[in-house]
Amino acid sequence: MTDSVNELVHEIGRAEYTYVDVIHDDLVPEHIGQYFRVVPTEQMTQCLWAAVQAAKAREATPPKVVVIFMTGRIAAYYADAFRKAGTDLAVFEIHARRSQKQRTEESDKFRAAEGGILFTSDVSSRGLDYPGVTEVVQMGAPRSKEEYIHRLGRTGRAGQEGRGLLLVHEFERGFLEQLKDLPLIEMQQEEVDMPDFISMAIAKNVKAQAYYSRINHVMRNSELSALDIMREAKRFAASIGALDEEGRPPEITPENAAKMGVAELDDPSVYIVAK
Repeated sequence: MTDSVNELVHEIGRAEYTYVDVIHDDLVPEHIGQYFRVVPTEQMTQCLWAAVQAAKAREATPPKVVVIFMTGRIAAYYADAFRKAGTDLAVFEIHARRSQKQRTEESDKFRAAEGGILFTSDVSSRGLDYPGVTEVVQMGAPRSKEEYIHRLGRTGRAGQEGRGLLLVHEFERGFLEQLKDLPLIEMQQEEVDMPDFISMAIAKNVKAQAYYSRINHVMRNSELSALDIMREAKRFAASIGALDEEGRPPEITPENAAKMGVAELDDPSVYIVAK
């Protein structure tokens, strides 16, 4: 239970109350197929595009796919990119960077839709029930096995068939140890025709914000060194077309560089510019 729920129980419950756990965090319905792939950062977008094309090929009707990203900024970038790529599936977008009104409206639309792709962060990974979701794609490792299972639970509702795909970055490979008792199947990359995502006309600030938010997320949730995080972030920036004409990643102010602990790094992955 969350801290807020625990506090409420202490306030209104009897002193001798007993906590009974009736939900098994490691229980995954057998009718949900689980797949994974360890992916170089440069191939993440290709893998996601291929997964969506494969979902379309498997289903007689338009698939209903939920894609969960590390951060809302990254979800926003991919929603924009897939719209501009001309996918024939409706694109929905729910994350903390949208207003509550926008999130509610988009949630209602996706719930009513027969098919489409929902690009989201953890805003939609818990508590919200979308009927008919055929697949959940997790773009990057979740924080825990329990979170992986909660996310997976968006598909296979009401006894329907479901499918989950976990795409982990190479530096997240160790997370798979937490799932070793689950029946995950490693899948191979399918060759598909790809839009040119790198040259796509997406606002510079949308790409930059995705880059910054990724750095912050990885700094909080990995044991990589600051240098490795910045090098990994530059690979991500390259994959979404966020490098400038000289091959530099989005700029960082000296103040932010100091806060991030990268001010002293002398490496092409760190581009510090005084305002």
